[in-house]
Amino acid sequence: MAVIGVIGIVAALLRRAPVDTYPAETNSSAQSAAPPPTAAQPQQQLPSERKASLQAIMREPAIKRQQKAELERTAREEQRLAEALSRYRCYYVHNGEKLGPVSLWKVREMIEADLFDPDVQIILEGSDYWFTYAEQELRIAPPAAGDARALHAAAKLQCEYIEQGEVRGPVPLLVIFHKIRLGELPADVQVRAQGTQEWRRACDV
Repeated sequence: MAVIGVIGIVAALLRRAPVDTYPAETNSSAQSAAPPPTAAQPQQQLPSERKASLQAIMREPAIKRQQKAELERTAREEQRLAEALSRYRCYYVHNGEKLGPVSLWKVREMIEADLFDPDVQIILEGSDYWFTYAEQELRIAPPAAGDARALHAAAKLQCEYIEQGEVRGPVPLLVIFHKIRLGELPADVQVRAQGTQEWRRACDV
């Protein structure tokens, strides 16, 4: 009976062995079938042209804001000048004839229409003194920003300037500044103060 019992135990163990080893064999098979891990792909770099284009697109809103702010500043300055200059009436000289009276703002509009230069001679109603328009505008409506004393000095400084390869003038430096503002002269126009031989940019005089 003892022998039969031992045989039964051994038979039971033999029946369980495949069950115990099957998962191990299955795991081994699964591991061998798994694909090898792939290497990390290097990050692609944008072409320099594409990168520059994207940077320009990102800067565009800031540029538009700056342009809008500049346009608004110019509009405010024009309104300020219009209000100040419209309060004064004057006579002006054109082709040797005294004409007027008109508002100083009207004279400014005629200058911007290229009917005459900013150094046109004008006299305010009730005044005994003639000035160039550029000087009178500076006296009545000095710039909101900038060195007013320097501009007054520019109104008195006589300069020659180069336009289309020819030396012109002399005119007050302030007149040259007006021509630059109106787009009649480039910002880097060369000027020479009377009594000197050195040519310099108008903004450096």
